[in-house]
Amino acid sequence: MSARHRHPWTVVVVGLLALLGRPAAGVGDAYLDLLDSATQRAEQGTWDIAFKDFSAASQLDPADPLGYLGQALSLLAGGRVDDAAALFRRAEQCGRAGGAALSGLGFCYFQAGRLEEAAGYFERAGRADPQLAAPPFYRGVIDLCRDRLDEADPLLKRAGELGLPKVILDFTQALRLLAAGRFEAAAAGLRKLQPQTATRVAALPLSLPVQTEELPDHRFRLRVPLGATLDARVAPAAAAPVVAAAQPAEVGNLTIDQPLPGAVVSGRLPIRLRLREAYLFKYIVVSVDGKSRGMTNREPFYVVWDTAQFADGPHEITARAVGDVEIQVAATVTVQNHAAPDRDPHDPVRHRSYTRRLAALLTHGLPPAAVESLLLQAYRRQDPELALDLCERVLAADPKRGDVVEQLVGLYRSQGLAIDPSTISEPHRGIPGGMRVALSFDDGPRPEYTPPILELLKQYKARATFMVTGRMTERYPELVSSIAAAGHEIGNHTYDHLRLDSIGRDEVVFQLVKTKVVLDNLLGGSARFYRPPGGHYNPAVREVSAALGYYPVFWSINCGDYKSLAGPEGAEAVMRRVMDGAILLLHNGPDNTLPMLPYLLERLRRAGFRMVTVSDILRPPADVVVTERTEAGPLSAQRIESFAGTE
Repeated sequence: MSARHRHPWTVVVVGLLALLGRPAAGVGDAYLDLLDSATQRAEQGTWDIAFKDFSAASQLDPADPLGYLGQALSLLAGGRVDDAAALFRRAEQCGRAGGAALSGLGFCYFQAGRLEEAAGYFERAGRADPQLAAPPFYRGVIDLCRDRLDEADPLLKRAGELGLPKVILDFTQALRLLAAGRFEAAAAGLRKLQPQTATRVAALPLSLPVQTEELPDHRFRLRVPLGATLDARVAPAAAAPVVAAAQPAEVGNLTIDQPLPGAVVSGRLPIRLRLREAYLFKYIVVSVDGKSRGMTNREPFYVVWDTAQFADGPHEITARAVGDVEIQVAATVTVQNHAAPDRDPHDPVRHRSYTRRLAALLTHGLPPAAVESLLLQAYRRQDPELALDLCERVLAADPKRGDVVEQLVGLYRSQGLAIDPSTISEPHRGIPGGMRVALSFDDGPRPEYTPPILELLKQYKARATFMVTGRMTERYPELVSSIAAAGHEIGNHTYDHLRLDSIGRDEVVFQLVKTKVVLDNLLGGSARFYRPPGGHYNPAVREVSAALGYYPVFWSINCGDYKSLAGPEGAEAVMRRVMDGAILLLHNGPDNTLPMLPYLLERLRRAGFRMVTVSDILRPPADVVVTERTEAGPLSAQRIESFAGTE
């Protein structure tokens, strides 16, 4: 039912509703449609739409608790615990859903960290409806937080038998193992959880608010932090239904004769109007729910309304007479095109079904962050290297996880991987000796450039360092694999190729760590240095990268400075500046690198230079195993020209 067709604040229902305290046939059908829609929306996690439907349902039947239960759940999903508790109290006062309403109140107190009150409500809820899974589950979690591990087990087992999602139980079991000091078993259980599956569980989008607190004796204690205090207020009841009017709606000279306010209507319906002293007015406009349905300016005044185009439920008819003065009158009726007499929303079996579907949502969802947080707690004690790896992967998956950055920096420090920024090297040139130059290729990989560059390097048996970006590595992983397979070195050129001196600290961490994770997944590891895109660098970037154990690498000669020169002329210009230990900056992309490269490699070979990686040139020549130069001799002039002409 679309929102534009509902006006729950102006609902007028037939007098039988007031007498019986339940909807009449047509209104009851609309009420059931609203419950169906709202409950499905809630189970799908569309809480804002669910709230509107549950609110409209409460207006149609203020004496039934289901609308209040649904509204309370929707408010909980938005973090409004106080307002939700008031609606759960209203639902409890209505009767017929005591177990679910009491569970909701227990949930609110649990969320606020008031475990004594929460346990009391859950115990009462379990007695009121023994088939609900939430009461034994939360009582079990509360026992875990009280270090009553043995008492928690049968309660959690009972919750599973009553249908609590297995992934929530597995997560809770990992909590229990962690509290018992069984770190290895807790970590093993958490690794088996699939966070993607957990997020699809029909539940509230709230993590279980259980935190782990490390004790001096190397044990963990589970606790729920104290939140806001809950007041004892009760939400007001929905607006009382209005008895159907015995008289037509009338304002001044204008009257809606048919239909009467509060009528239940269907099919093609003439909206009949009466206008006294009609000569004073030009025309009458008739609207339904604010949308014009027609205009009339002669007697008999009427407009035909096809109710089949409207959803079942309440709708407002408005008539406006326009002249020297304007008169407007309104009446609310209920459309019942699809009535089914056997669809009684208060049938005990159906009512119990709705109640339990709503109560089943009273569990915490399990976002990946909850699993990862607990896994980190176990890993820090059991295997700090795994904790470090997990931190990197969490941040790589979600750059907004600033909470992980501090943990990550701490783990790098505790593992001895961080570098003192005051001693960090910022090489622009390598160690001279042995007639060596380092070739470094930034950016990429790109399929139109990387393969010919690799072929040229192979021909000259030159080794090089490729500074790749994480995003391009994800796009062309096979090219990075071919670079590594050819014996070349892989360096970090950030994920998005951003100016590091223009972004925040956490973003710098993400750019380096994300690329590291991408390369680790593909190659099993990469070098611990990076090149800031464009060489943009400052003390803040140095501090951050040093904390991650990364040092920057710059260059002696930027071959792109000679992009205006043809291949051979550009190579000659570079050679005039080359010296032993130089680091050459080239690119794995659309600049002058590929046209220049065959001429440059040939001239370096003739001059007696060995072409090595960045890591090699930063070590003394005696510490480096030198790869012999090619025995195939130089490329022919024709072959060089073929490479230089590659687009």
